Amino acid sequence: MEAQKITKLEELVGKLDGVISAKVIAEGEALTEIHVLAGRSRNPKQLSRDIQSAVSAAADCKVDHNIISIAQIDDGIEVIKNSRLKISGLDVSYAKNQFTARVILESRAGTFTGTASGIVGGGKKTAETASACIQAVNSYLGYEAFRMYDIQKVKMGEYASLIAAVSFCSDEHDEKILTGTSVVKDDEYLSAVKAALNAINRVLPRLTPR
Repeated sequence: MEAQKITKLEELVGKLDGVISAKVIAEGEALTEIHVLAGRSRNPKQLSRDIQSAVSAAADCKVDHNIISIAQIDDGIEVIKNSRLKISGLDVSYAKNQFTARVILESRAGTFTGTASGIVGGGKKTAETASACIQAVNSYLGYEAFRMYDIQKVKMGEYASLIAAVSFCSDEHDEKILTGTSVVKDDEYLSAVKAALNAINRVLPRLTPR
């Protein structure tokens, strides 16, 4: 099977609801493996059937469900719905040797902005971006419930992800470290925001804004 045709099949599968990325492998004209990285928003059996239908129609061949492998991870998308906040703006700028990230989150109560800056050559641009997101969350709450602790980029096979660690202070004597992940697609800064939101996903809906 031509490489161009395989690429088109990968792009097709990548457009299906819930799919983050896809890898198609063929031997001659026969498809032998379809590897999919997906979020947790959909049932894997239903997603597998959708992949079978889409690829079968596009490649004009029958696709055995046994060649489809689906790995599901938290991709940060569910965070927006569960936390009552959504990302409405992200801006990064450079001024001389200064890097500044500005994140805007939106809820029914209005918009909330967070900013963070650092030295351009400091190697912490994703950390500053995630920190700006956490500042916007604190602005939404009306108090400092969260502080950015660290963020690291890791490789999982062919894919890269950001893992964010956020400090949560439920009271003066209780501090917990929450972690969240986001697969890096085209925009690493947006992935940093999603990773930060994913870290606080289970806690934020229980907090009451002041």
